Amino acid sequence: MGSIQSLISLQPVLFLILILVFLIQLSYYLFFYRRPLAQINKEKKGKVSFSDSEPGISVIIYANNDSEQLNKHLGAFLDQDYPKFEVIVVNDGSTDETEDVLSIYEGKYDNLYHTFLADGARNLSRRKLSLTLGIKAAKYDIVALSNANCSPQSNQWLRLIARNFTEKTDIVLGYTSFEKRKGIGERFVAFDLLLRSIRIFGYTIAVKPFIGEGTNLAYRKVRFFEKKGFSKFMHLQMGDDDLFINQIATESNTRVELSEGAFMNASFDSNKAGWRQLKRNGAFTSQFYNSASKLFFGFESTTRYLFYIIAVLILLAGTSNIALASATAALVVIRCLLLSLFWFITGKKMNTRRFFFTAPIFDLFTPISNLFFKIENFFNKKRNYTWRL
Repeated sequence: MGSIQSLISLQPVLFLILILVFLIQLSYYLFFYRRPLAQINKEKKGKVSFSDSEPGISVIIYANNDSEQLNKHLGAFLDQDYPKFEVIVVNDGSTDETEDVLSIYEGKYDNLYHTFLADGARNLSRRKLSLTLGIKAAKYDIVALSNANCSPQSNQWLRLIARNFTEKTDIVLGYTSFEKRKGIGERFVAFDLLLRSIRIFGYTIAVKPFIGEGTNLAYRKVRFFEKKGFSKFMHLQMGDDDLFINQIATESNTRVELSEGAFMNASFDSNKAGWRQLKRNGAFTSQFYNSASKLFFGFESTTRYLFYIIAVLILLAGTSNIALASATAALVVIRCLLLSLFWFITGKKMNTRRFFFTAPIFDLFTPISNLFFKIENFFNKKRNYTWRL
């Protein structure tokens, strides 16, 4: 009884805190998460300046026992409507029919090349070695990176990426989505991936870049060699392009390309399996990111839960002050409606699932899933280092 009385006496203060937390949450969406959507609208209205030059581009594709994926997706890279480009597939010790598939495609396309990483490198990250090998083999000054399980959504992908390389631009970040599949679990995966992308792009546009996705990413080769590539993180199994971008990206040298024609689609045998690997990678490599971005998103998650906790506390003592209880309930409903509307529109613009009824629920569970993978990573740290091989 005493605890309820304490809540009743604190109701006005709690409600003021609730409004403050609500405004903080709203500011994240208005000033950061909305930025990618505003960028899309600006591009459509011709309010974003682009370069007219068409620099040569080397596309680097990582493959590891991906013969079926290459057979399915490689043509989309090779059939790009772009005047000067090459495609280099780095075969990381594949034991399937990858070599046969590549040989068939090389007979059809004279701008396709491939190289092979033998099974000898045991104490270094094989993916980083493979990408380094591909970048060293690239003959053009700009490299665009992706994976064998990915496919550009249009033949304008390279052209749209290339137009962002002005004199000051060293890095261009692109968007990648997973295939649309049925099931509530698949919907949650799609929501979590969309939230991740919106955070990356929103923070990049509003503040500065902090990571990039190696499935749809381009940068100047000279910057790679200036920083000695991935040498600083060769001892890590996970983290390659995200950690590299975290090192070299600045407020002025990075651009975001969000036209639908530049989107990349990733295909997995199971979206959940691909998502889990991405989450494990992020849980481990995030410790190497700059602290500002981690604090920024951590604070957003904290205020998200604080909002609901305070709302519950006010409603528990609601009978003593119907007006405050009603206002609190209204604020919760408003927040849920705003979330639903925002993620519905965002899902539509980013060509992924539309989220309306599920958005408030998924909004609560994403920090929980992040915490799960952080705990999992804490108890399995050793597997993330190459010296264990």
